[in-house]
Amino acid sequence: MGWPWLCQRKNCFEHTIFIERLWRSLIYEAVYLHEMTDGFVAERVIDGWIDLYNTERPHSSFDGQTPAEAYGATAAHGYDG
Repeated sequence: MGWPWLCQRKNCFEHTIFIERLWRSLIYEAVYLHEMTDGFVAERVIDGWIDLYNTERPHSSFDGQTPAEAYGATAAHGYDG
């Protein structure tokens, strides 16, 4: 089937840009800063960064709120913040 089915929406390029930014941030802010000795370490580092990204890091697209605040996520949804 390939990737074209992903871009059937009008603003597909915006989704691609978001994913590329997210990936770049993860790589530079987490992966490159830690020695990944095995998959368990990588999982802990990446999970920790994703939690930080969603609960502690403000986003300009949410007027300075974190995604957890913007979407009303609570500890019941897996966020501590």
